[in-house]
Amino acid sequence: MVKIANLPLFIVFVLVVSSNFCCSSNNVSISDIHFMDISESRDASISDIDLNEDIKVDVLQHDKYFAISFEDNTLKFFDREKSSEQPFFSVNSKGEISSLEYIADEDMIVFSDLGSKEVVFLKKFIEYKRIQNVGNFPYSMRYIPKIKLLIVPDKSSNRLYVFDTEKMELSNISPMTAGGNYPISICYDDKPLTQGLIVRLMILNYGSLTVRAYDIFDKDNWGFRSEQLPTLAEPSDIACDSENRRLLVVNSGSNNISVYGLDDLVQIPNSPFEAGKNPTYAAIYSSASVAYVTNTSDDSLTIFSTVEMKAKGGINFKPQDRPTRVYVNGSEKRLYVLLSGAKSLIIYSIENPMVPEKISQIIFTSTPKELIYR
Repeated sequence: MVKIANLPLFIVFVLVVSSNFCCSSNNVSISDIHFMDISESRDASISDIDLNEDIKVDVLQHDKYFAISFEDNTLKFFDREKSSEQPFFSVNSKGEISSLEYIADEDMIVFSDLGSKEVVFLKKFIEYKRIQNVGNFPYSMRYIPKIKLLIVPDKSSNRLYVFDTEKMELSNISPMTAGGNYPISICYDDKPLTQGLIVRLMILNYGSLTVRAYDIFDKDNWGFRSEQLPTLAEPSDIACDSENRRLLVVNSGSNNISVYGLDDLVQIPNSPFEAGKNPTYAAIYSSASVAYVTNTSDDSLTIFSTVEMKAKGGINFKPQDRPTRVYVNGSEKRLYVLLSGAKSLIIYSIENPMVPEKISQIIFTSTPKELIYR
């Protein structure tokens, strides 16, 4: 008996096609062959990926998908239109995947691999490039389309590594100081009101309990601001709302949200605002003037109006569901919430942003960490 899982994929393809032609009286077209059923039995490591053209075409039929990192050091791809619990593609990293981002204008996925201490780029599901020497703990990376730069904070060196996606190399200004200790989250304002300013970049430094800012005038012209915006206990995330000119700081240890103006960088009246127990992450729905904040310890989500900064509603999950990451897909009016306790993803319709309506739930075998959607 031939052990298919041990054969190269192109040989498996030949065997599958030959078997179907020989054993069936019906003609078999390429579209009838389920290539990914074979690859699912053999999770490829980054260095193993070497798909032939036919298999790549089959994979690319998945036009809309989730890419989700898991605690077992895998990155798995799920078809969004089918809401399937089975991934159609999977990649193993050498170590923990500490951050994940999607570069839409290049159709690339990028993640940090702590095992190799590299940042890895995938294009059409195949490794495109690896970048070394991006710190010891690259974390919470963000892509800024307006200037085509990928910003990668390194928790261990307290620096920001800046990657130019047009040149596919580290920028000549990299690395930059994070302005504090243990940078864990960044966000950006791409609609600043200051003349000549293209982007304002905000950096949450957990160890210093501060948020610092850069004013970016072009790719190579950054100005480090002197303000040190104080956080409260155990800050875990920041989120920028460019439409409503707000910066939200999630204070996990004090169970509240500090809010600053994005222009004057001054805390607004009545800030901080009460959230649930152990708020962890925030997602902004700018066009609806709404922020969604997950509260991990009391299994809930709080919905804030970013105009009034008042809690307007929420979601109660099951005990021990432990909601963590939350994402807004504004173009499709969808809200995605990862549950670390329930090992699942819940998808909501936010046609009414204040009253999310549950559409489906995908259950996983491992704990999900982070998500991007295409």
